Amino acid sequence: MVVLACPDSLFNKSVDMFRVYVSELMRRLITDPTYSRGPDGRYHHHQVPCTRLQEYIIVHVPQDVAGEVTVRLMRKVSLCYSELINDGRFRSACEEVAPFIFRAVIHPSVKCLNFARNKEHPTLLDYHKDVNGDLVYRTLPLLRDLKVLKIGKMSTFASVSLDVEGFRDSLEKFSTSNYLEKDIEELANKCKRIRCLDLGGTIIYPSNICNFISRFEHLEELNLSLLCFLSSDDLEVILYWLFGFLPLYTLPSQKPGGTATLAGASSQTHKEALMEELFRSRPLRHSGQLKSFGCANPRDEHIDLICMFYNLTSLVLFDVTPSCSLVALRHLNLLKNLTLIRSRFSDVEEFLKVSGNQLICLNFVDVFGTNFTLISQNCRSLECLHLCFSLSEDLILPANYRDVDSHSLPVPDFPLVVALQLHIIEHQARGYILSRFPNLRKLALLYTGDDLTLLDSIMNRKRLERMEELYWGLQTVMLFSDRPPCFKSSVWAHE
Repeated sequence: MVVLACPDSLFNKSVDMFRVYVSELMRRLITDPTYSRGPDGRYHHHQVPCTRLQEYIIVHVPQDVAGEVTVRLMRKVSLCYSELINDGRFRSACEEVAPFIFRAVIHPSVKCLNFARNKEHPTLLDYHKDVNGDLVYRTLPLLRDLKVLKIGKMSTFASVSLDVEGFRDSLEKFSTSNYLEKDIEELANKCKRIRCLDLGGTIIYPSNICNFISRFEHLEELNLSLLCFLSSDDLEVILYWLFGFLPLYTLPSQKPGGTATLAGASSQTHKEALMEELFRSRPLRHSGQLKSFGCANPRDEHIDLICMFYNLTSLVLFDVTPSCSLVALRHLNLLKNLTLIRSRFSDVEEFLKVSGNQLICLNFVDVFGTNFTLISQNCRSLECLHLCFSLSEDLILPANYRDVDSHSLPVPDFPLVVALQLHIIEHQARGYILSRFPNLRKLALLYTGDDLTLLDSIMNRKRLERMEELYWGLQTVMLFSDRPPCFKSSVWAHE
C-alpha cells in the first residue's frame, strides 16, 4: 500500500480509472478463448486495440505529465502480466500479446524508461517502478529511440536476451543490477553513444569486462560499485583505460589464443596483456572526460588513479580496503557528491577536514566510527545527507544526545541540508539527529520503529516545520502543504 498525495484530485482519479481500463483490456485480449492464432501461428487480434490505445494516450495525455502516467500504467500492466503468466492456460498468449500492450501505454514522448527505485533520493513514482523484468525484456524489441534504460533489480529469464536494436543509435544511459555478460556484450557492440553506465550484480564466470567497457568510448559516468567479484587487476586496467594512460613499462605481446593462453600466467602478466590489448585497439581518452565513478574494494593504487580524473563530481566507494587512506581525494576540486559504503570513517576523516566544505551530498552507509559532529563542523555546504547504519553504535553522536535538553542546543547543526535519508535503529538517536536539521524539507526514514509519537510530531509540525515530503518506511509517502500545520488529505490506495 502507498499513501498517494491528493488521491481525490481529478487527475489521480482519471489515471486510476484508466489503469483499470488498460488492465481489463489486457486481460480480455489474453484470456478470451474466441481469439485464435492466424495462419502464421501468431496472434493478430491485439494489433488494432493496441494501436487505438496508443492513439488515445497521444491525444488525451499531456506531455508534461506523460512520464508519470506512463510509469503508473506500466506498473498496472506488469501486475496483470505477473498474474496471467503463472496460469498455464494463458502463458503462451501472455508472452506474445502483453509486450504490445506494454509498448502501447508508453507515451511516444517518453524516452526514459527507469525501473530502478532511487532509494537515496526517492520520489512518489518510485513506488510504481517494480515491474516484471521478463515483460520488459520481451518489449524491448518493439521500442524505438530510447535514451535512458535503467533495469534495476528485476529478475529476467535466461531465455530472453537484451535487444537494443531499436534504440542502438540513441541510448545514452544504461543501468542494471543483473549483470549478464551476453547482455553487456550486446550493449557494447551496438550502443556506441552510451555516456553513463551503471553495472551491478555478480560476475559468475571469467569475464571480458575490461574489453566490454573499453568499447564505450564516450563514457562520462561509470559505476561498478555493486559489481561483485571484479578483480583488483581488472579494476586497475579499467582505470588506466578511462584515463587514457599508457604504462611507462614495455608490455609484452599477447600470444594467440587470448585469455586461454594467460590461464597459467601470473596476475601481473595477465594485467599487462589486458592493458596492451586495450591500448592497442582503442583510441586514447582524455582524463577530464569522466565526471562520475564508482567501484568496490579500492586500494591505494586505485585511489591514486581515481584522483587523476580532475573533472570528477561524483564518487562511490564500496568496501574500501583496510588502511587505504582517502586523503588524496582532496585533489578532486570539483567533487560534490561522495558515497562511502561499508568502510571506516577514519579513512575519509582527513579528506573531510581538508575538503569537506566543497561537498553538496554526502552518503554514508555502514561506515564504522562515523563522527556526526566532525561532519557538521567540516561539511557546512551540505544540502543532502544520508546516514544509514545497521548498527547504531557505528554513528558517534555527542555524549549528551540522550538528554532531551540537548536537542535545543545550537550545535552541531546542518543549516543548509534540505534532504535527509536516515536509517538508525535507536529511538533516541533518531530524535536527536532530526533536531539538528532546522531547514529540512525532504526526509526519508528507512527504519521507523513504529514511532507514532515522532510521526505525530512531524504531521502536526511540532518539529521540522518546513517539511514538504516525508517517506515513512518503505511504502508510505506524505506530502505537506506550504502552510503549516496543514497536511494534504491522503487515503490508502491498493495497486
